[in-house]
Amino acid sequence: MATHVFSDSLEYEQSKFETNNRFYTEKLAATNIERIKFEGKEGKTLQRNDIDLYVTVDGKRISVSEKDRHRNFHDVLIEFYSKYPTVRGWMDHSKADILAYFVPGSVIWINKVQLVGFYENHLKSAVPDTFFDELIRSGKSIATKEIVLLDKKETITLVAANNREYITASVCVGLEVLKRAGVEYRIYIFR
Repeated sequence: MATHVFSDSLEYEQSKFETNNRFYTEKLAATNIERIKFEGKEGKTLQRNDIDLYVTVDGKRISVSEKDRHRNFHDVLIEFYSKYPTVRGWMDHSKADILAYFVPGSVIWINKVQLVGFYENHLKSAVPDTFFDELIRSGKSIATKEIVLLDKKETITLVAANNREYITASVCVGLEVLKRAGVEYRIYIFR
């Protein structure tokens, strides 16, 4: 399993801020963008609650969790553990209204409250920790599993990111699963 370097991921995300801000202004006509830094008590609390920024659209201030992926797999990566098996991931702490999910060529604008509900009520209980244990023991970083989700058999992708001192464990689910679960999203073409 290759070693994931968190600082590289952070640097990549920060390098996307200007482009991502352009999405908010060009596609959503945002009148204000407030990025949250991991500084001070308030900034750290907001970041720990998965709020990366606020955008004002049509006079409404919206809290946004922002994720950037290098490739478009036509799914959404959901972090179960930021440090497996002791520290739960961003879905367990999210207070964001929206997930802005940036992939090459498009942005998926997802209702984060509904996504968290889907995770809490369906996905979390359908993916046992033994799946992550098997993946980590295998030395691989990606594996697929079949689970029953919303009364239908689905294939999910497990992802283990091996950092120097911990492993981050995530699950990728297809957009069609989110649609079936009633999670509202909109795909914007954006380059």
